[in-house]
Amino acid sequence: MLFLKQSDRSTERVFSVLCQDVSLLRELELRASGTDLSESEIDDITKNHAADVEEQPAFLVKRLKELRILVSADQSEQYFLMAEPVRGILRYLLEEAKPASAETVQSYVNELQKLGQKLRGALNADDPTIADLALSDITQTLRRLHDDMAASRTSWPVPPTHTDRSEA
Repeated sequence: MLFLKQSDRSTERVFSVLCQDVSLLRELELRASGTDLSESEIDDITKNHAADVEEQPAFLVKRLKELRILVSADQSEQYFLMAEPVRGILRYLLEEAKPASAETVQSYVNELQKLGQKLRGALNADDPTIADLALSDITQTLRRLHDDMAASRTSWPVPPTHTDRSEA
């Protein structure tokens, strides 16, 4: 049986909260905007999200503090901030790590098909100006597609490499 160290269990609990309470954490971050929130503001936000997470608001606030997701902004412990590492992870997950969806890729395919038809029409009509414009539009679309795919690729998880030493 595998036993986790205390720090491993805490980390696991923090990530569990991050996964379960995304809308609550997003609301806390948006409301705070990097500044502190009063105890009553936190209570109001958790009450609004209590149905989403199926937990009592007071328990949820207590757990956020125990896990140091919310940390005291001053000695009075009446104002709290979202811990910077949690803010960083949340910001990354909600703003930066947006892999391209099938709908996004399909929209590029549709756009390229329309531009291809425009180019064929220009070539059939022997219109070099329209053909040049269509080629320019196709090039820009392909660059945007490439940039979007490159950006989403950086957010894809890297699969573990497997080396079987018994075959060596």
